[in-house]
Amino acid sequence: SFSQSSCVIHHEIIHMEEWPYRCRKCVKSFGDHSNLLSQQCLHSGKWPYQCGECHE
Repeated sequence: SFSQSSCVIHHEIIHMEEWPYRCRKCVKSFGDHSNLLSQQCLHSGKWPYQCGECHE
Protein backbone atom coordinates (compact mmCIF):
# COMPACT_ATOMS: atom_id res chain seq x y z
CA SER A 1 0.00 0.00 0.00
CA PHE A 2 1.08 3.56 -0.68
CA SER A 3 0.17 6.86 0.93
CA GLN A 4 0.12 8.82 -2.34
CA SER A 5 -0.90 7.98 -5.90
CA SER A 6 2.43 9.32 -7.18
CA CYS A 7 4.22 6.70 -5.04
CA VAL A 8 2.20 3.92 -6.69
CA ILE A 9 3.02 5.25 -10.15
CA HIS A 10 6.72 5.47 -9.30
CA HIS A 11 6.65 1.92 -7.90
CA GLU A 12 4.85 0.48 -10.93
CA ILE A 13 7.67 1.68 -13.19
CA ILE A 14 9.99 -0.98 -11.74
CA HIS A 15 7.65 -3.65 -13.12
CA MET A 16 7.82 -2.35 -16.69
CA GLU A 17 9.75 -4.42 -19.22
CA GLU A 18 11.39 -1.31 -20.62
CA TRP A 19 12.09 1.73 -18.48
CA PRO A 20 10.98 5.06 -19.95
CA TYR A 21 14.18 7.09 -19.51
CA ARG A 22 16.93 5.96 -21.87
CA CYS A 23 20.47 7.34 -22.02
CA ARG A 24 21.46 8.47 -25.51
CA LYS A 25 25.16 7.88 -24.82
CA CYS A 26 24.96 4.25 -23.66
CA VAL A 27 22.52 1.35 -23.50
CA LYS A 28 21.25 2.04 -19.97
CA SER A 29 17.68 2.98 -19.20
CA PHE A 30 16.13 4.20 -15.98
CA GLY A 31 12.78 4.25 -14.25
CA ASP A 32 13.39 7.67 -12.76
CA HIS A 33 14.34 10.86 -14.59
CA SER A 34 16.72 11.97 -11.83
CA ASN A 35 18.75 8.78 -12.32
CA LEU A 36 19.02 9.55 -16.03
CA LEU A 37 20.28 13.05 -15.19
CA SER A 38 22.96 11.55 -12.93
CA GLN A 39 24.00 9.23 -15.76
CA GLN A 40 24.32 12.19 -18.13
CA CYS A 41 26.55 13.96 -15.59
CA LEU A 42 28.69 10.85 -15.40
CA HIS A 43 29.19 10.90 -19.19
CA SER A 44 29.91 14.62 -19.39
CA GLY A 45 32.04 14.82 -16.25
CA LYS A 46 30.09 17.92 -15.23
CA TRP A 47 28.34 17.93 -11.87
CA PRO A 48 26.38 21.19 -11.51
CA TYR A 49 25.97 21.15 -7.72
CA GLN A 50 28.46 20.99 -4.90
CA CYS A 51 28.44 21.08 -1.13
CA GLY A 52 28.87 24.57 0.33
CA GLU A 53 30.94 23.20 3.22
CA CYS A 54 33.48 20.84 1.65
CA HIS A 55 32.96 21.67 -2.07
CA GLU A 56 32.59 18.00 -2.96
